Amino acid sequence: MTEIPTPLALGLVGLVSTIAGALIAAFSKKWRTPADDREDRKVGIEADEKLIQRFEQLMNGQDKKIADLGSELKEVRAIAEKAVHINRVLTDWIYAAVRVVRELGGIHLLPAPPDGVVIADHPSNKTTPKEEPHE
Repeated sequence: MTEIPTPLALGLVGLVSTIAGALIAAFSKKWRTPADDREDRKVGIEADEKLIQRFEQLMNGQDKKIADLGSELKEVRAIAEKAVHINRVLTDWIYAAVRVVRELGGIHLLPAPPDGVVIADHPSNKTTPKEEPHE
């Protein structure tokens, strides 16, 4: 009897095991029933529907947040526009009051205006010479 070389023997064993594995896989697939296939598809479809519903809920939640932000921005804009209007009316009123006080000759009776406000004839607008530090 002749001996088979080891690499050839290993190759034959590998080939036989590969063919056996393929046959087992083919027969196990053939033995599956159509009901098994339907169950697999049903689970896949339910998972897809749940995923789609979850995605839609997430998107609807984001849309609601964006809509809420839009309405809040409109409210803030209305408040800002009202504040700007009040500021303009107040500024006009102050200019008119200063003009009346100036015409009546009482500009020096007004208190010092806040920083950034300059009244032309007011004593706070007149600069006084600063003293030099003595050495």
